[in-house]
Amino acid sequence: MAKFFLLSIVIALISIPARAARHENPRVGLRAALINMAVFDLFYMIGLKYLFGRSGSVHAAYMAGIILTFRYLEKRSKKVRAAR
Repeated sequence: MAKFFLLSIVIALISIPARAARHENPRVGLRAALINMAVFDLFYMIGLKYLFGRSGSVHAAYMAGIILTFRYLEKRSKKVRAAR
């Protein structure tokens, strides 16, 4: 499980900027990437502090929570863009 926890860093370093690159405005994309990386780093540090070494199901639930948070942030940013 430790390998998957460390592999999530590599996945985040690739997927977060790739998702932010879809924005039409580069500044909005950069802002989205920085916010998402900060959120991921916060969750990762909390995971290292409290979940590292726990069972696989706890880790899977934790990662599912992170994914749901990023989906919420993406939907929220779409609503903000649509309102403009």
